[in-house]
Amino acid sequence: MEANNSANLSDVVNGTNGSSLASSGILVATKEGIFIAYAALVILAILPIIIGSLRSVAFLKIAKVQKKAGEEVDVISTKDAMMFPVFASGALLGLYVVFKMLGEQYVNWLLNIYIFIFSSLALARALGVILHPILSRIVPKRSFYFLVVEMDDNKHKALRQMVYTLTGAVDEKASRAQKYSDSTATQTSEAETEAVTSQEETPTPSPAAVIKDPILAEESFDYITIICLVLAFGFGVWYLMQKHWFANNVLAFSFAVNGIEMISLQKVSNGCILLGGLFFYDVFWVFGTDVMVTVAKSFNAPIKLVFPMDLLE
Repeated sequence: MEANNSANLSDVVNGTNGSSLASSGILVATKEGIFIAYAALVILAILPIIIGSLRSVAFLKIAKVQKKAGEEVDVISTKDAMMFPVFASGALLGLYVVFKMLGEQYVNWLLNIYIFIFSSLALARALGVILHPILSRIVPKRSFYFLVVEMDDNKHKALRQMVYTLTGAVDEKASRAQKYSDSTATQTSEAETEAVTSQEETPTPSPAAVIKDPILAEESFDYITIICLVLAFGFGVWYLMQKHWFANNVLAFSFAVNGIEMISLQKVSNGCILLGGLFFYDVFWVFGTDVMVTVAKSFNAPIKLVFPMDLLE
């Protein structure tokens, strides 16, 4: 019995005894198919590192400009690099416990929604880099600006007036107020008129005073960004519906590139500490326990690269 089992296992690995395997319903990959699959996985694993690193240089230049302007820039310090494997271990162990307690179906359902949003945003960002030089000649060059600032009413009026002055738009609220004021001007008393005049002559804060308030949120986007978002989220919906390996890889690839791009290190030694810690992190959780393998097999979301064992078949 053991000899027969060993022979059957050898047939599966080596691809021999094809007739018996075909009758049992087991698909055996050809040597060419296996070579293509492993070569593709190696290339897909290396490319995000190269592209993300090259884009990280450009991101670092922007960060330096922001730092000179007085804006806060997130960088990985020595302490952050040392603690990163610890936090990653905690997150990995937490996922392992959640999978064991709640089961794969509900956890994957929640995680798929979360990763679907961020992977689609990462894909939209990557599409913007590719499509912007092409579509900029066709799509109108107009942008949308989103700003959230906490301020008092006087500064709000000054900022509102500044926005309408810059854009040349019509302030419908102010126009209605002006019409109402004109229609009732003849009915107001002289004292009330003087009060209104003195109130109108009160100096409003300058735009320089307005921008001194803390900005809670600020974002700008154009029509090309909207197009990229629609394409990316449509691609993400296709993945959620079909779970196709190609859609999985596109989302995972974009997520990896954006993650590497946004890593800013203060010095090279921090990168060495980070990579060294992650090396021991992988060795321990992959070979020392079943945690990494269990989570990877249970996690059905576009955060890992997959490829058909035999694309030619």
